[in-house]
Amino acid sequence: MAGSSRCSPPESDEVEVSLFGPGYGESVAVHLGRGEWLIVDSCVEGQSKTPAVLKYLEDLGVDPSQQVKVVLATHWHDDHVRGLAQVVELCQAAEFWCSAGLVSDEFLTLVMASNARAIGKISSGADEFGRILEILERRIGRRGSTGPRLASDGKTLWKKNGQGFVTALSPSDGSVVLAQRQIAKLLPEGGSPKKRISAQGRNDLSVVLWISVGRASILLGSDLEVTGDDRTGWEAVLSSASRPDRKASYIKVPHHGSKDSDHPGIWNELLRKSPVAALTPWTRAGNVLPDGEDIERLSARTEMAFSTSRTRIGRTKFRDPVVARTLRETVRSIKRPQPPTGQVRVRCDAEQEETEWAVELFGAAIPLTDMVL
Repeated sequence: MAGSSRCSPPESDEVEVSLFGPGYGESVAVHLGRGEWLIVDSCVEGQSKTPAVLKYLEDLGVDPSQQVKVVLATHWHDDHVRGLAQVVELCQAAEFWCSAGLVSDEFLTLVMASNARAIGKISSGADEFGRILEILERRIGRRGSTGPRLASDGKTLWKKNGQGFVTALSPSDGSVVLAQRQIAKLLPEGGSPKKRISAQGRNDLSVVLWISVGRASILLGSDLEVTGDDRTGWEAVLSSASRPDRKASYIKVPHHGSKDSDHPGIWNELLRKSPVAALTPWTRAGNVLPDGEDIERLSARTEMAFSTSRTRIGRTKFRDPVVARTLRETVRSIKRPQPPTGQVRVRCDAEQEETEWAVELFGAAIPLTDMVL
């Protein structure tokens, strides 16, 4: 896993997948070959609030305003869209895509109300989408500028003859219809009290991507879950007529390694044996993903599994009891810091007969098995 400097750019014919993540977000950068890039979701680095993927591309000498061709928001959970408006603002030549399940007349009303605050409190994810729509609106009339593009099962996001393609495997039609009904219920009726607008409880609207460049195939699992219904979730992906006839050698593990997103069919039907697998951990209010059972299950599926950081970084201990007591008496709560940002980077020659990924770990990134303390 030793390799080149973090700041050395990929060769023109190299495919790269870089996964970034602290414990509260994730982002993916994919080099599609010949200097063209795809960005999926966004997370920010610590106190700087700078999107990790933009900082990385800057370090590589990449010009995001021209070389990023697609920016995708897989779904509207806050931990996937922090800083995404900054990404869209800078990537002026990129098409912006989001889940087709996110867009209906009701949802557009919800998002555009983020400035006027006309519909009560808005989640930060929806607020981020409001800023993105404003950016796209300002671009109308510019040569090459477009509004949001809507990703769903079978839609092609990027294609270059002789080079490769990026296609969505979700959300399914069933998920989109269900979401539109649920979104309509979120809007307040006349005379009813305002209520907080928040994300759906499940991730059925997440956009799963299949990427093929040369001989390399990549599966980005977003946060899609197992639903038990062939019309939605991973079941719909596995039964879809548009699913690829190849098998991928890399997977961005869905939903932080949760068992609720781990369908055996993913590994048996969509992936080669022992693929490279990478995930971002998640912690909130004492809840942790992946947990010990998740780590054990995923490690049994492949020996090449990695995480952008640990889920826990330990409690802050005060040797002086007076200091500890004073803090307890004067501070309502002490928030534990989130895990630092890490990066799992893989690269390969797109024309190799057998895809062999070179894995490099930067920052807080570790092999998945090292997460067991």
